[in-house]
Amino acid sequence: MLINRLILCLFLIAILQHGDQSLAYSTSAKLPELTCSAGASPTNGPAPLTVSFTGNVSGGGEYASFRYSWNFGDGASSSSQNPAHVYTVPGTYNAVLVVEDTYSNESCNAGVTITVSPPLDRTPPTITIASPVAVQSVAAGSQLIIRWTSTDNVRVTSQDLLLSLDGGTSFSALATNLAGDVQTFTWNVPNRVVQRARIRVIARDAESNVAQMDSPEFSITDQTPPTVSLVSLVGGETLAAGSDFTIQWSSSDNIGIASQEIYFSSNGGNSYTAQNASLTAQAQSWRWSVPNIVTVKARIRVVVSDAAGLKAQTESANFTIADRTSPTVSITSPAQGAEVKETIQITVSVDDNIGVTGVQYVLDGTNFGQEITSPPFSLTLDTTKLSDGPHRLQAIARDAAGNRAASDEITFTVKNPPPVTIRRGDMNQDGTVDIKDLIALIQHLLGASLLTGDALRAADLTGDNVVDVNDLIRLIQVLLGVVKL
Repeated sequence: MLINRLILCLFLIAILQHGDQSLAYSTSAKLPELTCSAGASPTNGPAPLTVSFTGNVSGGGEYASFRYSWNFGDGASSSSQNPAHVYTVPGTYNAVLVVEDTYSNESCNAGVTITVSPPLDRTPPTITIASPVAVQSVAAGSQLIIRWTSTDNVRVTSQDLLLSLDGGTSFSALATNLAGDVQTFTWNVPNRVVQRARIRVIARDAESNVAQMDSPEFSITDQTPPTVSLVSLVGGETLAAGSDFTIQWSSSDNIGIASQEIYFSSNGGNSYTAQNASLTAQAQSWRWSVPNIVTVKARIRVVVSDAAGLKAQTESANFTIADRTSPTVSITSPAQGAEVKETIQITVSVDDNIGVTGVQYVLDGTNFGQEITSPPFSLTLDTTKLSDGPHRLQAIARDAAGNRAASDEITFTVKNPPPVTIRRGDMNQDGTVDIKDLIALIQHLLGASLLTGDALRAADLTGDNVVDVNDLIRLIQVLLGVVKL
């Protein structure tokens, strides 16, 4: 019992001695100063922004025990050393870390600034196209105002316009980088025909969100007729019938000329006939064979067509086609140097671009008879009324315009047999004037059997160089004995 008490006393003494040393140490030694640091990642970005925080502390004794307290600046807090926090409202926040040593009751703090920007724009613009509309027909070469509406939850920053001529298979740029508030564009429509055209509008916002919209298909049609005007043969000219003349004109079309035709009128435009000109679409002149007519009311019309069937025409004022070409004439009978007798037929060959209207014969330098005004312009010549020997013969042809031409002069020789004594009334030349001669004369006058040569001369009882009813009366009087030959 005594021993136990002794041991307990020794133990208490040891404890008291040790406790005094610890107290002396704690009061005489200074603990390391607490130092805090706060980290965050990321420190800026758009809402909602998730930030990972890190808290670090140094100092304190070997018996230090730390308590962490985060204030994120938006009313939220955390007691974790390395918390994560989501900022949902844009703004600038000071996140503060407070660290407390629960052993020594020392504390430190640190802070980090977090900047939260507005949320990123994820919404693309919206587009509606008002013009062109479906199945619209736009005139080639015209101007079309393209109209559209583009909107965005923030704002549209730039726009592009594209054109497709193949129904949307491929596009080419019409306009690029248009301002965001532009809603119309004046388009110079190309000069071509397109059945399936489209317009595409592309809109962008500040966050590079992109939207596009295609218009319905529309067509580009040729609605513009060609133009044409005469350059030469405009009216007032005088052209020679049968000559060549180069007609010149100027024609054009917004897309292209398909065909051209030339027409001629001889009556001031009341009617026209095609000139069958094989003209190319590019032709601007044509060598025209002026017709062989005479008119003061000639006109030329040029008609131009394009591929769409649109036409334009121009015509001249009246011009004149005059006959300036002389006829040609030659004597075909008698032949040059021929020897002739009794009655012969003089014939000619004539030609003219329009027509011969008369032939005048000239015998031995003097007009012989009246001008013959109907084809074949031949003449019967009784050579017995000419002296035997050489004679000169020429023919002069005339056309309606008064152009004249003379044939080459020919010579022929008259050589008639000696004259035969003819008894008047003795048509059958039997030496007696009787009823047979009366019958022959009656048949001649009736055209049943014509008398010729000496018989015809014998029938001219009155001597007036004409065999007619007067000769019949005279013959009857002779046969009745009323008169004598």
